[in-house]
Amino acid sequence: MAAAFVVKEISDKNRKLQRDLLPVLREADLFLQRLDDDVKSEIEKNVPGFQSELSDFCQKLESGDCPILVAGETSAGKSSLLNLLLGEDVLPQSLLSTTHVICELKRDTRKHVVVHSRDGDCDTVFDLVGSVENQKRQLSRYIYSKEKVPRYKKVEIFWPSPILHDRIFLVDSPGVGDDPQLDSITLDYLSQACAFIYVINTANAGGVQPGGVLRILRQFVTRIPKAGFHPKSAIFVFNKWDQVPEWEEEEVKEQMIKRLQKSWPELDPTSQVFYMSVQEVNDEDP
Repeated sequence: MAAAFVVKEISDKNRKLQRDLLPVLREADLFLQRLDDDVKSEIEKNVPGFQSELSDFCQKLESGDCPILVAGETSAGKSSLLNLLLGEDVLPQSLLSTTHVICELKRDTRKHVVVHSRDGDCDTVFDLVGSVENQKRQLSRYIYSKEKVPRYKKVEIFWPSPILHDRIFLVDSPGVGDDPQLDSITLDYLSQACAFIYVINTANAGGVQPGGVLRILRQFVTRIPKAGFHPKSAIFVFNKWDQVPEWEEEEVKEQMIKRLQKSWPELDPTSQVFYMSVQEVNDEDP
């Protein structure tokens, strides 16, 4: 699978960067810890949160995790794209409810789920068994909701997929743009991600709207320095491309790329933008 190769390549590059950067950051962290309290106070005064952010970033690198966040507006097709990448129909899709919790898709030979409660009292663990539809029903009760307030912190889904590797995993997130509280869940997770894929609903008047994706991307850009990854680590997928008339494709591409580059100036359309219709792509080469 082409996608599995790309993910493996991202994983290898990320591990090399972690190996190169971690010793430098550790040394800087130790240096700051040895400073006098008055010097530390002066640093905190001029760069608020610098010391704590440096320690947090060291911990992030030490973990070796490389989450790839998949984001996008509600009904853009995030779950469908993830199923395509996984090569199996894993995540349910709902027209009546929206994803309301972070879902981390990790590799394991045993198909099982760990649900993390928001209050931290108790986690729920269960195996995914039975038919595909039964497995989806098991998942739906935890990842979809019509309620405004999410009941769970996150859901870990363990699955034997070749695209998932040790310490590198895919992350489904709540749709952005409809609810500020759900937006914050996705945006807050960005600090943990080493890359992200943004799915755009092309059927929605081209998909790149000032009050939609462009607004969210501007918020993404402001958080990138803290997230610790380069803007080139982002991929943009124009989904539902089959709904664009063939005679209008080039004009739509040109206009949408120009709009995207206003919020994402370092965008390279040749390597970071893809046009597809998830439902029409077969599973042979996701």
